[in-house]
Amino acid sequence: MIEKENKKTTSKKLTDAIGKSLRRLDKRYYKSGDYPGLEFWVLTSGKKTWYYRYRTKNKNFQQRKRLGNYPVVGVVEAIKRAKVEADKIFKGEDPKEQIKSDLLKMQLGDAIRKYYQEELTTINQYRPSTIKGIKATFGPWIFRNTYEKDILLRTERVEDLQYKKLTSITPKMFKNLYQICGSRSPITANRLQEYLRKFWNDYIKADDNPFILDKKYKHSENVYLDFLYLFLFLFRAFLSN
Repeated sequence: MIEKENKKTTSKKLTDAIGKSLRRLDKRYYKSGDYPGLEFWVLTSGKKTWYYRYRTKNKNFQQRKRLGNYPVVGVVEAIKRAKVEADKIFKGEDPKEQIKSDLLKMQLGDAIRKYYQEELTTINQYRPSTIKGIKATFGPWIFRNTYEKDILLRTERVEDLQYKKLTSITPKMFKNLYQICGSRSPITANRLQEYLRKFWNDYIKADDNPFILDKKYKHSENVYLDFLYLFLFLFRAFLSN
């Protein structure tokens, strides 16, 4: 649900002084900027971000494009950027299509970092536990950011996907990484696949998602439940003796 600004502030011109004075609340909210479609969002984290809301001829619903974070992008600059986007739309361009095109030219690691900044912590907020889980999974298996030698030795056997352009990543490349990850932890491998699938579908929004696996290749997690039941049985037997 989108929370609009307090009606008492709608008549006031949005200035840098007002932007600095707006405080974070328990719910995210925005104040309309001084250009049609321009929005100044204040998130529950305290982060402040500019968005431009627009509608194109081929879509019946409104969309938003992120223009930058405040105070790096101030009021004057935000208005300039909104006008540029409005001009593109008037000429028949869709800003989201351009974003998609630019993203596909990026390396996976850089695209995921943008995903962290723009998708996980803005108006499309994920739960903190979900964000933590995504970063904890991508950290060692995509960015190889870990001190665990076992993980580093395993990832050395496959291509380093973080430096691959999104357009060059194939299902086979990911399948190799998935199998290497699964040889250590099937549960983690399943999480890695699911998080990358959502990253592509929710953020890249392009066809031919390379992070989708046939069900026959995915690990079953029932074996871990069986192991847990066996552990509890043996533990109870130990306590009874």
